[in-house]
Amino acid sequence: MLVLPQLGKYTEPRILGDRVVDTAHITHLSALARIIVQEVDLQFRSTVSTPERFGINAWVYGERVLDLEIAGFRDAELNDPDFLHVTRQEFIDFVDRFNWINLDDERDQRFQGAVFLCNEREQSIRHHFGRVRIYRSWRRHLGRRYQPFLPLARGWL
Repeated sequence: MLVLPQLGKYTEPRILGDRVVDTAHITHLSALARIIVQEVDLQFRSTVSTPERFGINAWVYGERVLDLEIAGFRDAELNDPDFLHVTRQEFIDFVDRFNWINLDDERDQRFQGAVFLCNEREQSIRHHFGRVRIYRSWRRHLGRRYQPFLPLARGWL
């Protein structure tokens, strides 16, 4: 469960995005991700070079990490480092409107994550957009008798 601090605790040096207070009632990152996916779609669909192929998916890991994959760009655009940097930063800035960060403690954020811009090959593989996928570790769903057969990396469980 995503735990939000009380409004009284929003003090310096925490920087709040302009949508944090509007979405403070949302307690699960997956629900917040659905809102972000809808709003990114509304805001950016008409601005990309191929709006008919524009799409966004979100991946939620636990209640702290949100990754976005965004399609709708041509490879020629993505090969330009300036375009790539500016475009990614536009999406990051938009998503940061729903986030906060404490300048004294970088772990004090509503969520962390990344923005991935899909190339044309990746866009052709992904047929469905507008989805929020929730990653759940499959280890905890298997019974104890199967645990010895799982590939384990000690320390990562």
